[in-house]
Amino acid sequence: MDLDIRKYLNRAREQKDVEAVRLAYQLITDALPDGGGARRPCSAAELLVLCAEEALQLGCLEISVACLKSYFEGNPATNQFLCRAYLCKGQLRSPATSGNTDDFQSALLYFQKAIEISKNNPRYHFLVFNTSLRFVQAMRPLLRPGLRGRLAPSLALLVSALEEAAEPDYSWRAELMIHLVECLVDAGRREDACRYSTVTSEFVASHAPHLYPEVLTLMARYQLLGDSSPDMTTHAPSGAVLTKIIKLKNRVKGGERESCPLSEEDVVELKEVFSLLAEHAVGPHAVMPGETPTNTSQTSAAIPPAERVVLLLELALLGLQWKQQEVVASCLKELRSAKETTASQHVMLECFQCELNVLRKQEKMSIYSKAGIEARLKEIGKLDRLLRHVAAAGETDPRAVQAVCATQWSVCLPLLQRNLRKRVRAELQRVAQALEDIDSMLLETRCEVHQELALLEEEEGRLEASLGHLERAVLLADGPRRERLLTTVHRLRLRATLYSAPSRPEDRAAMLLQQAKDKAPNDSADIRSTLVQAGLLLAPDAFQIVLDADCTPESNDGTVPAIQLSAKAQHHSWSVQGVKGHLERLADDNNATERVNVWAVLVKAARGHEVWDVCRAACRFCLLYDDGRWTEKGQSPEQGSLQVNASSRDVLLLLAEICFINAEATVQKLQSEGVELNSPAVLPQDRGGPASEDHWGVYRDWIQSLSAYATAGFLRGAELGEELGEWWMVDNAAVYLWNYSRPLLAACEYRTLLPTFQTLVDTLRRTGHCGDQALLMLLCDCVARGLLQPLLGRDGVRTKKGAGRTPDKAGSTTHVGGTPAMEPAALKDLNKALEMCEFALCLSSVAVPGGTVSMVTRKQVLTTWVQIKRLLQQPVSQTKDIGVELVRAASDCAWSDAVAELQVWSQLASLCHHGDDHNLVLHCTQAVLLLEGAASRGISGSFYGPNAVNEMLSSVAGLRGLSLAHQSSGDLHKYKEALQVLLSSVSFAEKAQSLPLCRAAARHYWNTCLPLTRAPADRQQLQGPLERILSALCRTGPRQTTGEAKGRVAATTTAKSEELTNDEDDEIGLRAGMYQMLFRIHGDQGDWERALQVLDKGVRELPRTQHRLLLLQQRTLVRARLDQSAGTDMQRFKEEGEHVCSSVWHQVALCSPDTQQQLAGFQSSVASLSEQGAEGRWQKADLLMQFAEWLYGQNQPLQTTQHHLHWAVDLLLQLDPELAQETEDPTKDSGPADPLGLDAPLQAVVRGASSLSALQEVRRLDGLIRAHTLLGFMEPRTSPGHQENLLRAYVFVLRIWNVSMATVREVLNEMAKAPPVEPPSSPASRKEKSVVRDKGKGKKTKEAQQTPRPPTEEKPKQLFQEEELTLPSTATEWARYVCPHVVRETFQTSGAHHCISKRSFPKQAQSLFYLDLLVRELTSLSLPHLSLPVLHLAETIAHDLVGRKGLSDLYRLRIVRTCGQLGMDAHSPYQDELLDLSSLREQELIECRKAIFIARQRRSQNMLPKQSSSAEPRPEVRLHQRRAELSSEGIWLDKAEVCLSIGLYPSARGLLVEGHLLAKEVGQQETEASALLGLAGLACAEGDHGQALELLDRAQDLGGDEEFWYKLTLTRVQATASLGDQEAVAKVDLVIQQGCAVLRSVLGQRPNRAPRLRLWIASLETRRAAECIRLVSHRGPGETLSAGEALRLTQACHALRDAARESTQLGHEEQAAQAHLEHATGLRVLARHAGSDDEEKRHLLDSVCRMQEAVSLQEHALLRAWSWAPSQEVGPGAVQMAMTQQEV
Repeated sequence: MDLDIRKYLNRAREQKDVEAVRLAYQLITDALPDGGGARRPCSAAELLVLCAEEALQLGCLEISVACLKSYFEGNPATNQFLCRAYLCKGQLRSPATSGNTDDFQSALLYFQKAIEISKNNPRYHFLVFNTSLRFVQAMRPLLRPGLRGRLAPSLALLVSALEEAAEPDYSWRAELMIHLVECLVDAGRREDACRYSTVTSEFVASHAPHLYPEVLTLMARYQLLGDSSPDMTTHAPSGAVLTKIIKLKNRVKGGERESCPLSEEDVVELKEVFSLLAEHAVGPHAVMPGETPTNTSQTSAAIPPAERVVLLLELALLGLQWKQQEVVASCLKELRSAKETTASQHVMLECFQCELNVLRKQEKMSIYSKAGIEARLKEIGKLDRLLRHVAAAGETDPRAVQAVCATQWSVCLPLLQRNLRKRVRAELQRVAQALEDIDSMLLETRCEVHQELALLEEEEGRLEASLGHLERAVLLADGPRRERLLTTVHRLRLRATLYSAPSRPEDRAAMLLQQAKDKAPNDSADIRSTLVQAGLLLAPDAFQIVLDADCTPESNDGTVPAIQLSAKAQHHSWSVQGVKGHLERLADDNNATERVNVWAVLVKAARGHEVWDVCRAACRFCLLYDDGRWTEKGQSPEQGSLQVNASSRDVLLLLAEICFINAEATVQKLQSEGVELNSPAVLPQDRGGPASEDHWGVYRDWIQSLSAYATAGFLRGAELGEELGEWWMVDNAAVYLWNYSRPLLAACEYRTLLPTFQTLVDTLRRTGHCGDQALLMLLCDCVARGLLQPLLGRDGVRTKKGAGRTPDKAGSTTHVGGTPAMEPAALKDLNKALEMCEFALCLSSVAVPGGTVSMVTRKQVLTTWVQIKRLLQQPVSQTKDIGVELVRAASDCAWSDAVAELQVWSQLASLCHHGDDHNLVLHCTQAVLLLEGAASRGISGSFYGPNAVNEMLSSVAGLRGLSLAHQSSGDLHKYKEALQVLLSSVSFAEKAQSLPLCRAAARHYWNTCLPLTRAPADRQQLQGPLERILSALCRTGPRQTTGEAKGRVAATTTAKSEELTNDEDDEIGLRAGMYQMLFRIHGDQGDWERALQVLDKGVRELPRTQHRLLLLQQRTLVRARLDQSAGTDMQRFKEEGEHVCSSVWHQVALCSPDTQQQLAGFQSSVASLSEQGAEGRWQKADLLMQFAEWLYGQNQPLQTTQHHLHWAVDLLLQLDPELAQETEDPTKDSGPADPLGLDAPLQAVVRGASSLSALQEVRRLDGLIRAHTLLGFMEPRTSPGHQENLLRAYVFVLRIWNVSMATVREVLNEMAKAPPVEPPSSPASRKEKSVVRDKGKGKKTKEAQQTPRPPTEEKPKQLFQEEELTLPSTATEWARYVCPHVVRETFQTSGAHHCISKRSFPKQAQSLFYLDLLVRELTSLSLPHLSLPVLHLAETIAHDLVGRKGLSDLYRLRIVRTCGQLGMDAHSPYQDELLDLSSLREQELIECRKAIFIARQRRSQNMLPKQSSSAEPRPEVRLHQRRAELSSEGIWLDKAEVCLSIGLYPSARGLLVEGHLLAKEVGQQETEASALLGLAGLACAEGDHGQALELLDRAQDLGGDEEFWYKLTLTRVQATASLGDQEAVAKVDLVIQQGCAVLRSVLGQRPNRAPRLRLWIASLETRRAAECIRLVSHRGPGETLSAGEALRLTQACHALRDAARESTQLGHEEQAAQAHLEHATGLRVLARHAGSDDEEKRHLLDSVCRMQEAVSLQEHALLRAWSWAPSQEVGPGAVQMAMTQQEV
């Protein structure tokens, strides 16, 4: 049967016989056994795959799918057929087969599986090549811009597989690598694209050199050429030519030639490229017309003929794009003379020739003359014959077919007009068919061709053919174009259904509009009726009302024209209001795009048939959708920067067009009233008497409003064009307004047009004025005349308006100094007009793409400019820049006195500096500096002294340095030159003994060098200059400058130009800043002795100010760092007050390396503070707690540490006198006895501490939480104080919640009662503030505008719901709790002490650390339900005070985990947000990348500190030091730990990888080690134990504290034990021994940590014994144990007994219970293998005893947890809650 099947398959493959495939499939299915679970025989599986392949090739997809299904049900082996099966599945799911480009991920997955199988086995390497072919064929629809970026990962894998398989087809590999570069660019991965493009170029250069030009062109197109990119000229003789062509092509690709004319340099460069190609030809070469042959001896080698042909084709194409006929003709002549052209190249040559012929007659075609059209049709015929010939050849390169089709399409484009497109119908059909036959990737061109063919077929009435073309276009399009085509298809199908009416009004309206389009133009009445019906379908509620606006109403008093006109105006104004509320009345507004398009069709149809009333009405409805919905909210669009999708962009373009049509229709309405745009209403001759004045005013205002409405329409269209970056729309708006404003321009009404034309000019200037520049010049002239008209009058004669006094006989007004005497506003208008004219004149000197500006226009603008100049009394000169004229005059002078020349140049430099002309400043200052020597030698015979010369040199050097710094713009060399020049300015000022100049020069240098103060390497460069500047300031400061009288005059003159300051405080601050910078420089080098000397000098030289105090404080800290006595300096700080003195002592304690000095610093800091006042007590309590932490870390006696903590608690519990008086006042209501609603056990805990009702300040409560948490942490678990202190901290957390909620309630109530504060000058702002909390109610009533009612009559607004401020009372309610938004807003904005705020939590990171510690300790006591309020408080601080979303997510994850431990998963509101909460926040990733970038930069400069790697536990740091900065990597690791605990492995991996990367880059070894440890734990959870061990080795090399070692040991034990190795027990035993040894070595050094270290050691011993028991427990009951095994098992039981005893003594009942259970298990194993019955009974009885011990311990823990559970939840729920941590 196998032979028959193969026979059918061979026939199907050779004869393309579908029936043979079906017969083969039938035989295969008959031979298959029933049931799919067993593995198929090898032959059957092979035949299934072969049949699937043949069925896929012949289009029998259902057979292929069935065969593959049967194949995979048979559990196939991993061989080549499995790989081929995956290939079939990939092709079935590919876009090329399914036609869907969206769902392709599954196809990529199958291709990747095939690649993995084929590349891993050398026998299947041939399948790698086959896979690559199938992949490219299947994913071909995605290899286009916008989609190919999705293929980058799979294509990279494919290229890598081909490289591993050593595929010899290098050309194919090179093509795939080129595709990969394009995919990377499309995916936005530019760095990867740059890197891989270099690899590709090297590969192509060595293996496929014929593709090298294509690679280089690709790199240049996407700007991937960098410093590391290969040099093009080194790979081939054609490199230089190719380089030039690529540069020229990039200018076209970059859009540089779209709106700007071709420069002479570009033309010359284009001709040079051709000359190079001609010179490198073998034999005689062509020469450009008008050129002489060049010397060919300079060329070293000839370009190979084949490469030369390719380059000539590229150059010809470039010349066609730039419309350079001469270059194109020369290239074609060379190509025709070449003998090495292939058939495809010859086809391309003919295409270029046809396009050149069309280009030569472009001028005739631009006016659509008959000769031009016939010439174009002739070329179209040539291209059509060429296409038919190429298609008939069959073996021609498909690229040649594409070239012919693309040329044909571009030539046909101008003929796609209504009356011309039918003449190219046949040619377009052949283009479409040819592109389809080769499956061309010119999808956009194919889509456009089918669209035009569909339009042709529709015009001729062949709807079915039109639908066919549209459906093909839909398959080729994507995005918004696809949506538009689908809409067109829908409309066309509606048109084809003649006997059924659509149900949707939009469809019925579209049908009516199509009927109106098909009717004869002379049937105007029928057309109008049809258009009105369409409008009524779209807006049945209001269209007729708006349409009636143009109907003349009947007036009772019809004899008075003014009354008739007034009635008409009122009727029109009332009718057009009918559009209001139309969108709100629509039942469904989801099809807004469709309705806009239908309204637009109606507008255009009415405009085309000149049915103006319908056009105006439809425009108003269409423009209702111009309400900002098409752009993103909160976006402030600038010119060309509006970010919208393509669909919204099309709608906005359509709305802009409707704005223009609406404005035109409104102008037609004005003209029907006998009025032009912006002209006043024409007063009728018969007004009807004085009584009709009011009616005439109504009509006049209406006409004016119509003009304003039309003008706003044109301007709105321009605005949309500016936002979309479409300059032609702005140009169209200018043309519209200019043409319609001609009557006003003729009447010289420039002032009336000023606002409109000013807006137009500003918009045109912002968009680049790429249109008609003559029109822009005329607009500028009109704006200037409008500004001048109030001064000159309509006739151009100057009026007295704006004049300061009566004109003289000459008719000009002058003032002292020659300046015009006029009002400031008029002078401002004149300057604006002058600026406008000068801009227009600049335009006239620029080459215009569309032609030159006429002399009439230039003369008109120049006349206006001359008038403005005369009004400003400025000389009319061609050189308008006075500075340039003066510099030129100074350069032309012959100077005899060098000092006088120096002074002139100095003044010119100052003048140019004030004019911001930095180039002239550099020119002038260069001349001054060159005169330094000559001026110094000429002082003796000069009027000026040496000090004056040095002052001028200092001033000039300062100006030059500032200009160089301004022009540096990233140029490091110029920037350093600027610093050097500024330093010389200081030197000159020092020589001149001028303190003001020295101060100014020092200040300029300091401000300029600030960018160098950020990095240590840059700061090092400033050491010498800063020392010189400080020395100069010291030398010039004490004594005054005593120069000659003549020098003093010159110095004063120069100082005025520099505006030097004499503020001594600024100088002191500047010097103090420099001293601090020098201190930092020495500190970067670790030279603290030199740093101390700098501070000594600064303290000695500076007077007693705040700046000196900072230096003194830094000196004290440096002395402490150097282990020197700080007592002398501390005596000076006592004068500043006790708080300053205490703060400095505290910093001394932190900086000192000596323990005794640290102790003395803490003690002095505490002793310096008194206990008077609340603030003093708070600071002292905070210091005491920090002191206690330090004592604990230094392993001082716990009694001493606890003493300081109790002292801090006593200080925090002391009440202020006024608060204590209120508490003791029996007449006042002190509230309930138990303000928190605590149960009896909790009340007993806090009864001895203080009265909770008196504790109102949140900062104090936060301190109490911190103190009691520390006390509980330091107390042994067996001590009663451990639990009591923790519970007290918990009670204080509840107190914070209660106090805060009470404060929030008071604040909100006050806000509701207080009347809104309304500023009198802004009524709109008053209305906005009055509706802040009024959600959903935006109505403005008349009462809101009147005087507010008395407070007694107003009802307070309800700003919150009562349940929002009600705190939970049970664990279940806390699990469901989410802090309300109104409460969070109050926390964020409040500054009260009795509320959660930034003021009450000044150190949020520290508070969060102790809340975390409290949560951990409560959880260890089996009280996780008590941690929920603590976690909610931490989340609120993180979210509302810290403002870190990632940190807030961490606490929400912990809340979810705690709820899960308590069995309340469904209650947590954050359960549904787990994926979002566990993700990385974008802002954190940005900060991470920034930190990595900075770290790499500093590493490249050797600026990062060296990190010591140690495999030993590090010294203990302060408790909250690790989380002091709330680093992103620490937050990520904590989130990863929570994700691991709840099973979110993918999220945990992402967090750990990012955290490890950041920690590694910034050099945080401890965090890096923790990240590696977390990754190892994740690997263990996923079963990859080998990788876990590798990660653990890397983490161990980095090292950490003792807790890190404990976790490392446990993870290594888990990974080692899970390997299943025979020596696993021995390895585990060794690992645990090493871990215990490390912990025991630390045990003696840190006695305060002894309980925890002993607990960890006991835990490790328990784990080691448990692993030993598990190994032996696998033995059967009948098997006997060896003596060694029995001994190890007995030792394990003894170790478990000791571990249980140790854990019980330490107060960890759950761990002791676990040890007892493991001990019981070991005893049962001993009993099972006992040698006698007595021994077995003894072991079993001991096992029962151990079990009873475990149960007893668990009962004790349960009773303890139950005793602290709320009374409302005592029951089964409390049992589960208490036993969550006790399950064993």
